[in-house]
Amino acid sequence: MSLVIVFLDIDGVLLERTSIDNTVASMLRHLFGHKASYTPQERTLAEIRLFNHQALYNLDKLLEHDPNIRIVVSSNWRYMGDARVLRHSFSLYNFANYIIDRTGQAVNRGTEISNWLRLHPEVTKYVILDDIDDGISQSHKAHFVEIDRQLLLTGDNVSMARFKLVMQ
Repeated sequence: MSLVIVFLDIDGVLLERTSIDNTVASMLRHLFGHKASYTPQERTLAEIRLFNHQALYNLDKLLEHDPNIRIVVSSNWRYMGDARVLRHSFSLYNFANYIIDRTGQAVNRGTEISNWLRLHPEVTKYVILDDIDDGISQSHKAHFVEIDRQLLLTGDNVSMARFKLVMQ
């Protein structure tokens, strides 16, 4: 089986970050009651419940594109733990079933992806979904779909990702 990888950022792709604080506070109260403060784990659980449903639907459409597609989490969310922890954390959503790994840490996201690919020569096709070009286009321009963080992952982004995968 030749793997097809989606390097997935979360913030700005599935989760709109700019106006989330009040919504997270409301979700925290809903989930855990009124408290003076909440743990980082409680905050993460609240944020996960706020992923944009249209963006999740669009991601599911991309994942249906090829039976060999798998996800490598390249987002800062990767620091939650290994692939098993990430699958469990995101288990509310279908995409969790596709997570196989996470990138490591390097000087920028483009280098993190390059390092991961170097360790996995079996990967024949990949696409990168991210809202910030943190060194990505320098080495991976043909694979990069830059997401508008206000719109999150759209149907047009999915079409572009599919096109980029077909062209590889």
